Amino acid sequence: MLLLELRRYFRARGLEWQGVAFLIGWGVMLLLPGPTFGHSPSYRDMGMVAAEEAWGSAFLVSGVLRACALTVNGMWRPCAHIRAAFALMTAAMWFAVFLHLLWAGTQSTGVALYLVMATSEVIAASQAAGDAAELDKAALRRRQDEQRRREARQRGGHHGAAGGI
Repeated sequence: MLLLELRRYFRARGLEWQGVAFLIGWGVMLLLPGPTFGHSPSYRDMGMVAAEEAWGSAFLVSGVLRACALTVNGMWRPCAHIRAAFALMTAAMWFAVFLHLLWAGTQSTGVALYLVMATSEVIAASQAAGDAAELDKAALRRRQDEQRRREARQRGGHHGAAGGI
């Protein structure tokens, strides 16, 4: 039973877990010894904006935090709003990489790849936002139902005290 639940969960969140893997993988690669940015003129501009370690740390930490949010969402408490925010933040990060490679003026497959990654994150954000809207609607319905029950109890208790035979 648990395996079926995990399979269903990962199938539903596959795009988001893929985003986590990309963030963590990219972050780790930049934090490994050696100048990754120095090997390619496509990445030199990024090195002028921030050190390779800063880029790597930002991507790695973002990936780990997003993995935590997805785990909490799947195991304990729905947090679709947080999932949507992380997906939008990740889209902005990949779009920044895309723009830096584009501005570098070199022909790099990364230009296409990072644009696709940013777009995938926008899709993931849209899906999470849809989940958030459903959660919000369900919460509103529960509050409205509770309010109606309270009002019905108040009316029922009031009528019963007024003389009930």
